[in-house]
Amino acid sequence: MKNFGGAELLIVELANQLTKKGVKNDILTAAKSPEIEKLLMNTRLIIPKNDLSFSPTGFNSIKDILKFIRIFRKALKKIKNHYDVINFHNFPSTWCLWPWKKPSVWMLNEPPNLWSKPNAGFFLKSLNKIRNFIDKLIVRRSVDVICVSDELNKNRALKRYGMPSRIINYGINYEFFSRGNAEIAEKKWGLKGRFAVMQSGMITEVKNQLESIKTINKAKNHIKNILLILAGKADEVYNKKIQDYIKKNNLEKYVLLTGNLSREDLRDLYRACNVGLFPVGQQGGWLAPFELLCSGNPIVVSKEMGAASLINRFDLGIATNDYTAALLEVYHKQEVYMDKAEKAALFVKKNLGWGIFAEKMIKAFKDSLNR
Repeated sequence: MKNFGGAELLIVELANQLTKKGVKNDILTAAKSPEIEKLLMNTRLIIPKNDLSFSPTGFNSIKDILKFIRIFRKALKKIKNHYDVINFHNFPSTWCLWPWKKPSVWMLNEPPNLWSKPNAGFFLKSLNKIRNFIDKLIVRRSVDVICVSDELNKNRALKRYGMPSRIINYGINYEFFSRGNAEIAEKKWGLKGRFAVMQSGMITEVKNQLESIKTINKAKNHIKNILLILAGKADEVYNKKIQDYIKKNNLEKYVLLTGNLSREDLRDLYRACNVGLFPVGQQGGWLAPFELLCSGNPIVVSKEMGAASLINRFDLGIATNDYTAALLEVYHKQEVYMDKAEKAALFVKKNLGWGIFAEKMIKAFKDSLNR
């Protein structure tokens, strides 16, 4: 909970909804941020003494992962009997209960990436198979109910663990994100007269902001006043790639990097932009497109993104891999896509509230008690 991104927001919103519904809850975590402490209503943050090292994208080494498991197994052993249900979030928390048994639910945001070297040799590939086997063994013996956000992760869970899962779409705070002030953002960031394309989220390889920049590089020949806004904290290595590409292609006047923003600044930018662009792959990024959609502006997402199945099913935006063509389509038919986006925003309001999310999670908690 050191960084405040989509995964942390989900945990905070769920904790607050549980508190509102009279369900006592605490969070066992390795770190915290002042923003998270401020947002939590009546939830205690339990932080075991640790010297773990984190980067914005997670752990820095396998050694730190193993250290985390050791520290958290010890902490969980002490407190597990004070609770009826354990709610796991991302790996490696799922390895911290076994071999003890306790009713448990895993909100599987994405299966753990235990091996990330695509060109690895035989030894590393073999080692990865062993890790996946151990992961499958532990999860099948530790987790009673797996919850996922979409069809993509439902299929992943079945393939990886041989376990069925239930789809519980993440909640979106429509009331908050629908109240952005476009004039404030336009004045603050100099957006007047620009066709503003926005992508929010931590600037990392996973969120694929470089593809957004490449798209603007193509689209600028057709949309002279186009501007890409990238809002989020940047990973240093990936940020250098981005800066190098911008400089090499003379895109300084077409790309604006705002850095990390408050939620108030973010919603103002959502309201001020013309379209959201999210060329995210199969991992992460689920919340941001729907938060932007609350502003009544259209969204473009990748076909591989987990949210794409929901967006396609209810016609909430454009799911494509030809991002340049999609931006040109929105640019030339702005009134049509604004009308569609306003209807999509109402869908979010009606169907994707955090209260609905919490009710479905509580049902999963109760079901785990009866296993």
